[in-house]
Amino acid sequence: MQEEQPLPETELISCIWQGLISSIDWSARQDQNEALALREITNFADIIEPFCNGPKTEVALINTVQVYCYEDTRIIKAFPQILKVLYNKDCISDQAIIYWHQKGSKPQGRQHFLAATAPLVKFLQEQEESDEEE
Repeated sequence: MQEEQPLPETELISCIWQGLISSIDWSARQDQNEALALREITNFADIIEPFCNGPKTEVALINTVQVYCYEDTRIIKAFPQILKVLYNKDCISDQAIIYWHQKGSKPQGRQHFLAATAPLVKFLQEQEESDEEE
């Protein structure tokens, strides 16, 4: 369908995320939802990764995940771990996460998500600095 009626990549990545996340069976106990989400996202990161081809798309994916976590409070606390999974699976880059944290985040739950991801962003910035020094 993308070839016939192309969607902008930033919208396409959001559609893919929504389709994949809606396939999760949330019937698990409440205390297991975060682990379930991380396991499922790890599994479908390989589907998302080919569509993450640029900083704009990566930041759009982070914003899509942010808004999803804000609206679905079952996994709101898993947001930093979800970013870590997407980062480790090469769906999003360290630059995309840092940019999102500095000025690209959505207003929905911004303060909560910025505070929750501060340790991850600090780690990525330190990694970047040590790479520059070498």
